Amino acid sequence: MPAKPCLFFCLLAIVCLFSCTTTPAERQMKIHGNIRNFPFKKVYLTDAHYWQKLLDSATVENGVFDFALDTSAFQTPFQASIYYFDQTNKQHSLHLINYRRTTAKDTFGNGSFMLSYDSLEISGDFNSRFQRLHIKPTPENDLFFEEKAIKVVLSKNAQRVDELIKDHPSSYYLLSEINNWKSFYSPKELTRFISLFNNKVAASPMAKLITDFAGNIPEDGQLPAAIIFENDHLQPVNLFENNNSPLKMIIFWASWCGPCRQEIPQLKEIYHSADPSKLTMINVSIDEDPAAWKTAMQEEKMPWGQLRVPAASLAKTRAQFGFTSIPHIVFTNKNNKIVKVFRGFYADNIEKYTAFIQSYLAARQPF
Repeated sequence: MPAKPCLFFCLLAIVCLFSCTTTPAERQMKIHGNIRNFPFKKVYLTDAHYWQKLLDSATVENGVFDFALDTSAFQTPFQASIYYFDQTNKQHSLHLINYRRTTAKDTFGNGSFMLSYDSLEISGDFNSRFQRLHIKPTPENDLFFEEKAIKVVLSKNAQRVDELIKDHPSSYYLLSEINNWKSFYSPKELTRFISLFNNKVAASPMAKLITDFAGNIPEDGQLPAAIIFENDHLQPVNLFENNNSPLKMIIFWASWCGPCRQEIPQLKEIYHSADPSKLTMINVSIDEDPAAWKTAMQEEKMPWGQLRVPAASLAKTRAQFGFTSIPHIVFTNKNNKIVKVFRGFYADNIEKYTAFIQSYLAARQPF
Protein backbone atom coordinates (compact mmCIF):
# COMPACT_ATOMS: atom_id res chain seq x y z
CA MET A 1 0.00 0.00 0.00
CA PRO A 2 2.68 2.64 0.81
CA ALA A 3 4.14 2.27 -2.72
CA LYS A 4 1.15 3.91 -4.46
CA PRO A 5 1.25 7.24 -2.53
CA CYS A 6 5.01 7.35 -3.12
CA LEU A 7 4.52 6.85 -6.88
CA PHE A 8 1.81 9.52 -6.93
CA PHE A 9 4.01 12.15 -5.27
CA CYS A 10 6.92 11.33 -7.58
CA LEU A 11 4.73 11.88 -10.64
CA LEU A 12 3.36 15.09 -9.11
CA ALA A 13 6.90 16.38 -8.57
CA ILE A 14 7.82 15.67 -12.21
CA VAL A 15 4.71 17.50 -13.46
CA CYS A 16 5.52 20.50 -11.24
CA LEU A 17 9.11 20.54 -12.48
CA PHE A 18 8.09 20.74 -16.13
CA SER A 19 5.29 23.23 -15.50
CA CYS A 20 7.64 25.54 -13.61
CA THR A 21 10.53 25.44 -16.07
CA THR A 22 8.55 25.72 -19.31
CA THR A 23 7.58 29.18 -20.54
CA PRO A 24 3.75 29.18 -20.68
CA ALA A 25 2.33 30.03 -24.07
CA GLU A 26 0.18 32.71 -22.50
CA ARG A 27 3.32 34.49 -21.29
CA GLN A 28 4.39 35.09 -24.87
CA MET A 29 3.49 38.28 -26.64
CA LYS A 30 1.59 37.00 -29.68
CA ILE A 31 0.22 38.67 -32.78
CA HIS A 32 -1.83 36.86 -35.40
CA GLY A 33 -2.52 38.65 -38.66
CA ASN A 34 -5.04 37.72 -41.33
CA ILE A 35 -5.31 40.48 -43.93
CA ARG A 36 -7.19 39.96 -47.15
CA ASN A 37 -5.56 41.22 -50.38
CA PHE A 38 -2.24 41.92 -48.65
CA PRO A 39 0.29 41.66 -51.53
CA PHE A 40 3.59 41.68 -49.64
CA LYS A 41 5.58 38.69 -48.39
CA LYS A 42 7.21 40.03 -45.23
CA VAL A 43 6.19 42.15 -42.25
CA TYR A 44 8.42 43.55 -39.52
CA LEU A 45 7.75 44.20 -35.84
CA THR A 46 9.46 47.12 -34.13
CA ASP A 47 9.28 49.34 -31.07
CA ALA A 48 7.11 52.29 -32.12
CA HIS A 49 9.53 54.75 -30.53
CA TYR A 50 12.66 53.16 -32.04
CA TRP A 51 11.51 51.81 -35.40
CA GLN A 52 15.11 51.34 -36.58
CA LYS A 53 15.49 48.55 -34.02
CA LEU A 54 13.97 45.42 -35.55
CA LEU A 55 12.38 43.08 -32.99
CA ASP A 56 11.11 40.32 -35.27
CA SER A 57 10.02 39.56 -38.82
CA ALA A 58 7.40 37.20 -40.22
CA THR A 59 6.64 35.63 -43.57
CA VAL A 60 3.20 36.37 -44.99
CA GLU A 61 1.30 33.58 -46.74
CA ASN A 62 -2.10 34.44 -48.22
CA GLY A 63 -2.27 37.43 -45.90
CA VAL A 64 -1.56 35.37 -42.77
CA PHE A 65 1.40 35.99 -40.43
CA ASP A 66 2.34 35.39 -36.80
CA PHE A 67 4.70 36.96 -34.26
CA ALA A 68 5.58 35.42 -30.87
CA LEU A 69 8.00 37.25 -28.57
CA ASP A 70 9.54 35.54 -25.56
CA THR A 71 8.77 37.53 -22.42
CA SER A 72 12.24 36.85 -21.04
CA ALA A 73 13.49 39.40 -23.58
CA PHE A 74 10.45 41.70 -23.37
CA GLN A 75 9.48 41.82 -19.72
CA THR A 76 6.73 44.42 -19.96
CA PRO A 77 4.15 45.45 -22.58
CA PHE A 78 5.27 48.26 -24.89
CA GLN A 79 4.14 50.37 -27.83
CA ALA A 80 4.84 48.55 -31.10
CA SER A 81 4.38 48.98 -34.85
CA ILE A 82 4.27 46.60 -37.80
CA TYR A 83 5.65 47.77 -41.12
CA TYR A 84 6.26 46.48 -44.63
CA PHE A 85 8.09 47.61 -47.77
CA ASP A 86 6.15 48.34 -50.96
CA GLN A 87 7.23 47.68 -54.55
CA THR A 88 9.45 50.79 -54.53
CA ASN A 89 11.08 49.69 -51.25
CA LYS A 90 9.33 52.47 -49.34
CA GLN A 91 8.51 51.69 -45.72
CA HIS A 92 4.90 51.84 -44.46
CA SER A 93 3.24 51.03 -41.13
CA LEU A 94 0.10 48.93 -40.92
CA HIS A 95 -2.64 51.39 -40.02
CA LEU A 96 -5.20 50.24 -37.49
CA ILE A 97 -8.68 51.56 -36.91
CA ASN A 98 -8.86 53.35 -33.57
CA TYR A 99 -11.86 51.50 -32.23
CA ARG A 100 -12.19 53.81 -29.21
CA ARG A 101 -12.55 57.03 -31.23
CA THR A 102 -14.05 55.91 -34.52
CA THR A 103 -17.69 56.82 -35.09
CA ALA A 104 -20.18 56.19 -37.88
CA LYS A 105 -19.12 59.53 -39.35
CA ASP A 106 -15.33 59.55 -38.84
CA THR A 107 -12.68 56.84 -38.91
CA PHE A 108 -9.50 57.43 -36.92
CA GLY A 109 -6.35 55.40 -37.44
CA ASN A 110 -3.19 54.57 -35.52
CA GLY A 111 0.17 53.36 -36.78
CA SER A 112 1.03 51.77 -33.45
CA PHE A 113 -0.56 49.72 -30.66
CA MET A 114 0.22 48.27 -27.24
CA LEU A 115 1.81 44.82 -27.41
CA SER A 116 0.95 42.98 -24.20
CA TYR A 117 0.44 39.49 -22.83
CA ASP A 118 -3.02 39.41 -24.39
CA SER A 119 -2.89 37.74 -27.81
CA LEU A 120 -3.50 40.32 -30.51
CA GLU A 121 -5.39 39.76 -33.74
CA ILE A 122 -5.13 42.04 -36.76
CA SER A 123 -7.56 41.53 -39.61
CA GLY A 124 -9.38 43.28 -42.42
CA ASP A 125 -9.10 44.04 -46.12
CA PHE A 126 -5.96 45.77 -47.36
CA ASN A 127 -8.01 47.19 -50.24
CA SER A 128 -10.33 49.01 -47.84
CA ARG A 129 -10.42 52.80 -47.65
CA PHE A 130 -7.12 54.20 -46.31
CA GLN A 131 -5.93 50.57 -45.92
CA ARG A 132 -7.01 50.65 -42.27
CA LEU A 133 -7.27 47.35 -40.45
CA HIS A 134 -9.02 46.02 -37.37
CA ILE A 135 -7.26 45.10 -34.12
CA LYS A 136 -8.91 42.96 -31.48
CA PRO A 137 -9.61 45.06 -28.35
CA THR A 138 -7.46 44.45 -25.26
CA PRO A 139 -7.38 46.29 -21.90
CA GLU A 140 -4.05 47.98 -22.72
CA ASN A 141 -5.20 49.10 -26.16
CA ASP A 142 -8.54 50.34 -24.78
CA LEU A 143 -6.67 52.99 -22.80
CA PHE A 144 -4.05 53.57 -25.50
CA PHE A 145 -6.55 54.22 -28.29
CA GLU A 146 -8.77 56.33 -26.04
CA GLU A 147 -5.87 58.83 -25.80
CA LYS A 148 -7.04 59.93 -22.36
CA ALA A 149 -3.89 58.93 -20.50
CA ILE A 150 -1.53 61.21 -22.41
CA LYS A 151 -3.91 64.16 -21.94
CA VAL A 152 -4.20 63.56 -18.19
CA VAL A 153 -0.45 63.13 -17.69
CA LEU A 154 0.33 66.26 -19.73
CA SER A 155 -2.17 68.24 -17.64
CA LYS A 156 0.41 68.25 -14.80
CA ASN A 157 -2.51 67.63 -12.45
CA ALA A 158 -1.31 64.96 -10.02
CA GLN A 159 -4.79 64.37 -8.60
CA ARG A 160 -6.15 63.51 -12.05
CA VAL A 161 -3.23 61.12 -12.58
CA ASP A 162 -3.99 59.47 -9.22
CA GLU A 163 -7.60 58.91 -10.25
CA LEU A 164 -6.63 57.47 -13.63
CA ILE A 165 -4.19 55.01 -12.04
CA LYS A 166 -6.88 53.87 -9.62
CA ASP A 167 -9.12 53.16 -12.62
CA HIS A 168 -6.32 51.35 -14.50
CA PRO A 169 -3.91 49.91 -11.88
CA SER A 170 -2.60 47.20 -14.23
CA SER A 171 -1.83 49.46 -17.21
CA TYR A 172 1.76 49.44 -18.41
CA TYR A 173 0.76 51.96 -21.05
CA LEU A 174 -0.26 54.48 -18.38
CA LEU A 175 3.00 53.77 -16.56
CA SER A 176 4.93 54.43 -19.77
CA GLU A 177 3.28 57.83 -20.24
CA ILE A 178 4.15 58.77 -16.67
CA ASN A 179 7.72 57.70 -17.42
CA ASN A 180 7.78 59.81 -20.60
CA TRP A 181 6.70 62.93 -18.71
CA LYS A 182 8.07 62.26 -15.25
CA SER A 183 9.93 65.57 -15.19
CA PHE A 184 6.52 67.29 -14.80
CA TYR A 185 6.03 65.87 -11.31
CA SER A 186 7.67 66.06 -7.89
CA PRO A 187 9.46 63.14 -6.22
CA LYS A 188 6.57 62.78 -3.78
CA GLU A 189 4.01 62.63 -6.60
CA LEU A 190 6.01 60.11 -8.62
CA THR A 191 6.45 57.86 -5.60
CA ARG A 192 2.71 58.00 -4.92
CA PHE A 193 1.89 57.18 -8.53
CA ILE A 194 3.95 53.97 -8.37
CA SER A 195 2.27 52.94 -5.10
CA LEU A 196 -1.18 53.12 -6.75
CA PHE A 197 -0.37 50.55 -9.44
CA ASN A 198 -0.81 46.84 -8.72
CA ASN A 199 2.18 44.93 -7.36
CA LYS A 200 3.23 43.54 -10.72
CA VAL A 201 3.34 46.90 -12.50
CA ALA A 202 4.94 48.60 -9.47
CA ALA A 203 7.75 46.01 -9.53
CA SER A 204 8.47 46.42 -13.27
CA PRO A 205 11.76 47.78 -14.67
CA MET A 206 9.96 50.91 -15.92
CA ALA A 207 8.57 51.61 -12.45
CA LYS A 208 12.12 51.37 -11.12
CA LEU A 209 13.24 53.96 -13.70
CA ILE A 210 10.61 56.34 -12.37
CA THR A 211 11.53 55.63 -8.74
CA ASP A 212 15.23 56.17 -9.45
CA PHE A 213 14.43 59.39 -11.30
CA ALA A 214 12.41 60.65 -8.32
CA GLY A 215 15.28 59.80 -5.98
CA ASN A 216 17.72 61.94 -7.98
CA ILE A 217 15.58 65.09 -8.29
CA PRO A 218 17.36 67.83 -6.33
CA GLU A 219 15.47 69.32 -3.41
CA ASP A 220 14.42 72.92 -4.16
CA GLY A 221 16.60 72.85 -7.29
CA GLN A 222 19.85 72.73 -5.33
CA LEU A 223 22.43 70.77 -7.34
CA PRO A 224 25.52 69.15 -5.78
CA ALA A 225 28.85 70.97 -5.89
CA ALA A 226 30.33 68.31 -8.16
CA ILE A 227 28.60 66.87 -11.23
CA ILE A 228 31.08 64.95 -13.34
CA PHE A 229 30.83 64.98 -17.13
CA GLU A 230 33.47 64.41 -19.85
CA ASN A 231 35.47 66.80 -22.03
CA ASP A 232 36.37 66.15 -25.67
CA HIS A 233 39.32 64.01 -24.52
CA LEU A 234 36.82 61.90 -22.53
CA GLN A 235 38.43 63.03 -19.30
CA PRO A 236 36.27 63.71 -16.21
CA VAL A 237 35.41 67.37 -15.61
CA ASN A 238 33.26 68.95 -12.91
CA LEU A 239 30.44 70.95 -14.49
CA PHE A 240 30.73 73.55 -11.73
CA GLU A 241 34.52 73.85 -11.78
CA ASN A 242 35.57 77.52 -11.49
CA ASN A 243 31.95 78.56 -11.11
CA ASN A 244 32.64 82.26 -10.55
CA SER A 245 30.03 83.96 -12.76
CA PRO A 246 26.66 84.84 -11.19
CA LEU A 247 24.75 82.98 -13.90
CA LYS A 248 25.49 79.77 -15.80
CA MET A 249 23.58 78.70 -18.93
CA ILE A 250 23.67 74.89 -19.36
CA ILE A 251 22.46 73.69 -22.77
CA PHE A 252 21.59 70.00 -23.12
CA TRP A 253 21.72 68.84 -26.74
CA ALA A 254 22.93 66.04 -29.07
CA SER A 255 24.37 65.75 -32.56
CA TRP A 256 21.25 63.90 -33.79
CA CYS A 257 18.81 66.50 -32.40
CA GLY A 258 17.63 68.72 -35.26
CA PRO A 259 15.97 71.42 -33.09
CA CYS A 260 19.11 71.55 -30.90
CA ARG A 261 21.29 72.35 -33.87
CA GLN A 262 18.71 74.73 -35.29
CA GLU A 263 19.02 76.74 -32.07
CA ILE A 264 22.82 77.12 -32.19
CA PRO A 265 22.84 80.37 -34.24
CA GLN A 266 20.65 81.95 -31.54
CA LEU A 267 23.01 80.73 -28.83
CA LYS A 268 25.95 82.26 -30.69
CA GLU A 269 24.17 85.62 -30.67
CA ILE A 270 23.76 85.38 -26.90
CA TYR A 271 27.38 84.35 -26.43
CA HIS A 272 28.79 87.24 -28.47
CA SER A 273 26.57 89.82 -26.75
CA ALA A 274 27.01 88.58 -23.18
CA ASP A 275 29.53 89.73 -20.58
CA PRO A 276 31.63 86.57 -19.88
CA SER A 277 32.22 87.71 -16.31
CA LYS A 278 28.47 87.59 -15.67
CA LEU A 279 27.28 84.69 -17.86
CA THR A 280 28.99 81.35 -18.44
CA MET A 281 27.65 79.18 -21.25
CA ILE A 282 28.30 75.47 -21.56
CA ASN A 283 26.88 72.80 -23.86
CA VAL A 284 26.33 69.31 -22.45
CA SER A 285 25.78 66.57 -25.04
CA ILE A 286 23.84 63.39 -24.37
CA ASP A 287 25.34 61.67 -27.43
CA GLU A 288 26.10 58.01 -26.84
CA ASP A 289 28.71 58.09 -29.61
CA PRO A 290 31.67 60.37 -28.76
CA ALA A 291 32.74 60.44 -32.42
CA ALA A 292 29.35 61.81 -33.53
CA TRP A 293 29.56 64.44 -30.79
CA LYS A 294 33.04 65.54 -31.84
CA THR A 295 32.03 65.75 -35.50
CA ALA A 296 29.04 67.94 -34.61
CA MET A 297 31.23 70.23 -32.50
CA GLN A 298 33.62 70.69 -35.42
CA GLU A 299 30.74 71.46 -37.77
CA GLU A 300 28.97 73.91 -35.46
CA LYS A 301 32.10 75.72 -34.17
CA MET A 302 30.61 76.81 -30.85
CA PRO A 303 33.14 78.99 -28.99
CA TRP A 304 31.95 78.19 -25.47
CA GLY A 305 32.55 75.14 -23.24
CA GLN A 306 31.59 71.66 -24.43
CA LEU A 307 31.03 68.57 -22.26
CA ARG A 308 29.31 65.18 -22.65
CA VAL A 309 27.28 63.09 -20.22
CA PRO A 310 28.81 59.60 -19.78
CA ALA A 311 26.22 56.96 -20.69
CA ALA A 312 26.24 55.54 -17.17
CA SER A 313 25.26 58.93 -15.74
CA LEU A 314 22.52 59.89 -18.19
CA ALA A 315 19.51 58.68 -16.17
CA LYS A 316 20.76 60.51 -13.07
CA THR A 317 21.51 63.64 -15.10
CA ARG A 318 18.01 63.66 -16.58
CA ALA A 319 16.57 63.60 -13.06
CA GLN A 320 18.93 66.24 -11.66
CA PHE A 321 18.18 68.70 -14.46
CA GLY A 322 14.56 67.65 -15.01
CA PHE A 323 14.44 66.69 -18.67
CA THR A 324 13.12 63.84 -20.78
CA SER A 325 13.67 65.56 -24.14
CA ILE A 326 16.05 68.06 -25.71
CA PRO A 327 16.90 70.85 -26.32
CA HIS A 328 16.73 71.68 -22.65
CA ILE A 329 18.31 74.75 -21.10
CA VAL A 330 18.93 75.21 -17.39
CA PHE A 331 20.17 78.39 -15.73
CA THR A 332 21.96 78.04 -12.39
CA ASN A 333 23.27 80.65 -9.98
CA LYS A 334 26.67 80.96 -8.33
CA ASN A 335 25.60 78.45 -5.66
CA ASN A 336 24.64 75.76 -8.21
CA LYS A 337 20.92 76.24 -7.69
CA ILE A 338 18.51 76.00 -10.63
CA VAL A 339 16.87 79.39 -11.18
CA LYS A 340 15.19 78.94 -14.57
CA VAL A 341 14.40 76.17 -17.08
CA PHE A 342 13.47 76.37 -20.77
CA ARG A 343 12.16 73.29 -22.59
CA GLY A 344 12.16 72.75 -26.35
CA PHE A 345 13.01 74.94 -29.32
CA TYR A 346 10.88 77.87 -30.45
CA ALA A 347 11.69 80.64 -32.91
CA ASP A 348 11.34 83.31 -30.21
CA ASN A 349 13.55 81.55 -27.66
CA ILE A 350 16.37 84.04 -28.09
CA GLU A 351 14.10 86.86 -26.91
CA LYS A 352 13.05 84.79 -23.89
CA TYR A 353 16.64 83.85 -23.01
CA THR A 354 17.86 87.42 -23.40
CA ALA A 355 15.00 88.86 -21.35
CA PHE A 356 15.61 86.41 -18.52
CA ILE A 357 19.39 86.95 -18.49
CA GLN A 358 19.03 90.73 -18.42
CA SER A 359 16.34 90.77 -15.73
CA TYR A 360 18.14 88.23 -13.53
CA LEU A 361 21.47 90.03 -13.67
CA ALA A 362 19.91 93.49 -13.23
CA ALA A 363 18.12 92.36 -10.07
CA ARG A 364 21.34 91.14 -8.51
CA GLN A 365 23.72 94.04 -9.00
CA PRO A 366 26.26 94.63 -7.64
CA PHE A 367 27.70 91.13 -7.90
